[in-house]
Formats: sequence, C-alpha cells, structure tokens
Amino acid sequence: MKGAPIKKQKGVTLLIVLVIVALSTVIATQLIEHGTFAERRTTLMLSRDQAYQLALGGESLARQWLAKGFAGSELVHLNQPWATTPFEYPIEGGMINGEVMDAQSCFNLNSLDPAASEGDGQNPPGNEPPPPGTGGSTNNENPLDNQRQDKDEKIFENLINEVLKEVDAGGVTAQSLVAPVVDWIDNDIEPKGIDGAEDLLYTGYEVPYRTANSLMASKSELRMIKGFNAEVYEAIKDYLCVLPRSDVNKINVNTLLPEQAILIAAMSNDIDLSLAQTIISNRPEDGYDSQSFAAQLPANNQISLDRIDFTSKYFLLKFKVDFKGAMFRMGSLVESTGGDPAKPQFRVIARYFGEF
Repeated sequence: MKGAPIKKQKGVTLLIVLVIVALSTVIATQLIEHGTFAERRTTLMLSRDQAYQLALGGESLARQWLAKGFAGSELVHLNQPWATTPFEYPIEGGMINGEVMDAQSCFNLNSLDPAASEGDGQNPPGNEPPPPGTGGSTNNENPLDNQRQDKDEKIFENLINEVLKEVDAGGVTAQSLVAPVVDWIDNDIEPKGIDGAEDLLYTGYEVPYRTANSLMASKSELRMIKGFNAEVYEAIKDYLCVLPRSDVNKINVNTLLPEQAILIAAMSNDIDLSLAQTIISNRPEDGYDSQSFAAQLPANNQISLDRIDFTSKYFLLKFKVDFKGAMFRMGSLVESTGGDPAKPQFRVIARYFGEF
C-alpha cells in the first residue's frame, strides 16, 4: 500500500499550524482585553473608594462651615452664607462641589404618624417614635395628639388639593390620598376609613407587598401607596420630605422659595396662593420672626401658626465628587444638636448615595 503524497501531508500540516496560530491569537487577544478591563475596573473601584472618603471629608468641612454660619443666629433664612455661597473645594485630581439645603422647607410625611406627639421636635419621655424601618409606631390615645393628627392630615390634604389643580390625577381626590399614607405609616393593619389601604389590598396585587407600618425612609415610598401614580408623585414630590422624627411638623417660612408658596396656602383656608406668594416676596432680608410674619396675615386668619417656624434643625448636605474620572454623589442629612448657640454642632443622622 502506497503512503499519502508528501505534498498533501505538508498541506494538512500547514492548515493545522494556521488554525493553532489563529486560536492562539484569539486567546491572547481575549486575555489582553480581560486584563485591560480588570485593570480599568480596579482603577475605577479605587477611585470610587477614594471619592467616597473625599465626600466624607467634604461632609466634615460642610458641617463646620454650617456651624460657623449659624453662630449666634436665632433665625435661619436664605441670605445666610450656607444658602448664598456654593461649597467648592479643589482637590488633587478633581473637585468637591456641594450645596446645603434646608430640610424643613417642606412637609414632613412622617408627621402623619398617628403615634407622633404635639411638640417642637422633642417627644416627651415614653412616647418616642421608632426610627424608620424598626417595625412601626407607638400607640397614643392623647386627645391633644388626635387634634395634632387631624391638623397635619388637613394640611396635607390642602397641599394635595392645590397640586391636583395642575395635573391629571386619574380621578383620585386629595381626601382619598391622605388615608393610604397614614395606613402606610401606622402600626396596625386596619384601613383608615373607606379610603384606607392596608396589607389586604397590597397583597392582592400581581406583585404583592405589605405596608411598611413604620416611618418612611424616603418620599419615593409614595409610589408604592394607593393612588400615587407617576403624575401625582412628580407634581407633589418637591413639596415633601421625610425626616426621622414624626413630631417635626413645622415648616420654616424663611427658606421657602416663591414656587413653594403653596405650602403656606395649605396651612389655612384664609390664605390663597396669591397671598402666600406675597408673604414670601415681602420677606425681610434677615427673615421673618413671629411678629413680622403675623403682620402679613389677614385679620381673623385661621392659619396654623403652630406649624410655622422661623428656624431649622435639619439640613441636607449634597456633594458631587469628581476624582480622576470617577463621579461620586452623596447626600448627608444633619441635625442640630442644640447646646451653645454661639457654637452650634451638627451630627449626621442619614446618608444617601447617587441621585436623590
């Protein structure tokens, strides 16, 4: 039997060599790309971690800056350095940009908690609301607290009424939106009236879930609550906030912007939006105090003055760190700890990451 021709054997060998070379090239290319990607990923992770630490440093500086700006001041208003001067801090390899926002120029959704006490942000002993996410509220049968609850619900209803004038709410009414929010926060599973919504409703959805039965951690939770469709939420979100205490229910009129006049109008049926806007436009440069604010109100007005404040205890610090190609965003909710007015102190009580 004769062997295969030598030329054919050489052709097969050459083909095998070419296949091996091609495979080797593909494998080498993949290894190089994988290594480059891994290196880039590691670099970005390190840059992000460094950006986070830089944001914490910016947070510390902002707290000191905030304390310095408030030293000896009883009022909080928009002509103070914290509101007029942007926070910018150059760093090697980038920049830290920040801004300070008053966290009490809005309606605190957690004030709708039935267990909250009437007061100035300090619960009496034995009636402290639990922090967000810890399982609900405490029971409260105090008649004064029932009056407080009714008042806060009415303000929220008025606020929704004003907002719904400008949007297509899909048939929902202000009254029908208040009760589900209360049910979301309170610690029971009994619906609040005919408009209420508890676990029985939400567990029947295609994707079931339960009510939080605790204080809100974010106003975006409204999107989970009956009636708050995208149109309603987008229209009302800028007037709302979530603070970690349910007894903080005062709004600082000295830090309201003209487009937030609706918050003043919501506090009284005797004040329309036009008058509320006038009150803001007439605000003194150094802010209202109780007497100068009262002078702006119509005679025999029924505004809830106990829901009006001229100072603030909570602030939101927002940071954007640009560091070696990595962008990092963080927000810090800080609270004034009281003490010596000449040396105010602020402590961090919550942090948020990304866009919020």
